[in-house]
Amino acid sequence: MTTQWVTASAPGKFVVLGEHSVVYGKPAIVLATDRRIYCSVHRSRKFTVNGDSLDLSRQPHFNYLTRGMNYALDFLTTSQLPSGAGMGSSAALSAALALAIRTERGEFPTELSLVEEAYGAELHAQGGGSPMDASACV
Repeated sequence: MTTQWVTASAPGKFVVLGEHSVVYGKPAIVLATDRRIYCSVHRSRKFTVNGDSLDLSRQPHFNYLTRGMNYALDFLTTSQLPSGAGMGSSAALSAALALAIRTERGEFPTELSLVEEAYGAELHAQGGGSPMDASACV
């Protein structure tokens, strides 16, 4: 646990082949990009994101990743990924948030546990899909 800012980042992704086939259990080829999402966290009296109050009930990624916490966090996020462009911005946000939160807690998560946590946040937010984006972004 730390009272200092902790920063983590995660890359976006680019699907070379099989973007829709993974939903049916078929293989795909996906690469991480050089564009990233950055997330910094710091303990706080209330949840905020980029200085604004954060309503966890309206932000499923944050809601999932902060479940069970008995304290609040300030979040600062910046993105080099265009939202809605198919570059995995949602999965990259989930991965960066998961790593920043776990690091703030003093944990040293494995790559697999981060993929599982980012994918869990994606499922919570979107209701379905494959772990392809989360895997590429971790």
